[in-house]
Amino acid sequence: MIRGFVDIYKKSVAATVARSFLEEVAKEGFGSLPAAATATSLVEVVWENDPKTFSGSYGQRPFKLTVAAAGFAQGIRNSRYNQVQKFELAISLGKILKVFEEVGHKFPLNGIDLDLIAGAQSVQTQFSQELSESEFGAELRQLVSDSGGNKP
Repeated sequence: MIRGFVDIYKKSVAATVARSFLEEVAKEGFGSLPAAATATSLVEVVWENDPKTFSGSYGQRPFKLTVAAAGFAQGIRNSRYNQVQKFELAISLGKILKVFEEVGHKFPLNGIDLDLIAGAQSVQTQFSQELSESEFGAELRQLVSDSGGNKP
């Protein structure tokens, strides 16, 4: 029973983290996704897909940023989102990965975190490659070029 309450709390914390990254992306001019609902859904789906990993059944729970990153990676792979929405998720994921790169050594990360982060990085890399070859990617490059290299 206690585990259930802890799970609810941990999901809420991770969804709050994910929401903050989505809101940051929205402030940059993207924002077709409702931040709170999307963040909650992403965390719920990733948690439901592997409850043992996220609920601490292996002795450790992943860090809140890791759960948010895993949620964004899951969303990028999910066919329910269109290309623009996946791009927003990828920007959010990229921001989290940058945080890990810059100050990750200060976080209480464990082996589960490292595996999930590596998986998220792999999804980010694959999405970036697919984006660069897509029509949407060409449109983005044109926008950036037309704006003189500034963000669209």
